Amino acid sequence: MSHDLAAALAHSDVVHDRAAIDRAIAAMAVRIRNDYAGSVPVYLTVMHGGLPFAAQLALELGARGLDLEFDYLHATRYRGAITGSGLAWLHRPALALQGRRVLIADDIL
Repeated sequence: MSHDLAAALAHSDVVHDRAAIDRAIAAMAVRIRNDYAGSVPVYLTVMHGGLPFAAQLALELGARGLDLEFDYLHATRYRGAITGSGLAWLHRPALALQGRRVLIADDIL
């Protein structure tokens, strides 16, 4: 762990512990499964930040019997900077989305 990260963590407070996050994702999966019942949605993960959350949510959805078709998108406004500019697509979804139910998983909404 870098010194800067260790110093930041030493002065941080836990807002939600791992168990609370796990419960929230499980509850979210139940609501999504109920809403998407009878369909096979396209599950789009927004790379890269959304990947850990998207993976856990996908596992919860699968455990609750919801079939998913997976794809991803990667777009950026930052390109290594700390302020955003115009949107640049690094990867557009490969699956056809028109007429499909789509579920987008990201880490920031």
